[in-house]
Amino acid sequence: MMSLSIDTKIPEDCTEITFQQWHEALHSGANCFDKDLKVFYVTDTRNSKERIADERAWRDSELQRTYKYMTLDYPLGDAEREAVRAYRQALRDYPRHKPIDDWRRPDAPL
Repeated sequence: MMSLSIDTKIPEDCTEITFQQWHEALHSGANCFDKDLKVFYVTDTRNSKERIADERAWRDSELQRTYKYMTLDYPLGDAEREAVRAYRQALRDYPRHKPIDDWRRPDAPL
């Protein structure tokens, strides 16, 4: 069985961030941190079709990643399983038909 691990070797020109900072940036669409580790955004230069394709690819990867939690033999309590089920439903509903700038990725249960 393969275990997931995080590479702890950080290149010299990079700054280590916490899991919470990474999670906040990922789910808010941020793509940079400033020198004080405050999240900020760089203008997105992708066109609409590219943005839609990227969001759908992210959604599909999240659905694939969370599939194992829905199996009956995965050790989750009822509340946790329900939270994952709700998250997966939100993923299936995402992205909705509204202006792309109003899209917000569903929050994953931690």
